[in-house]
Amino acid sequence: MACLDAANTVRFGLTGDGRLIDNLGTATGAGVVQLYNGRAQISLQMTGNFAAASVATTGLKTAVFNLTDASP
Repeated sequence: MACLDAANTVRFGLTGDGRLIDNLGTATGAGVVQLYNGRAQISLQMTGNFAAASVATTGLKTAVFNLTDASP
């Protein structure tokens, strides 16, 4: 369930074969952002076959997502 008035600060991370598209100074291009309308997003670029992306905020468990390159 979305909480549209949430304004937590979240930190994105990436380990493995890729890089976060961050340090752009925008709401969708920063490694640390404050939620807007209860949401946050970031882009990444895979440079290999496997990476693990994470998002963390105070008071909640860190979420980790395993990513694989699906190209043939």
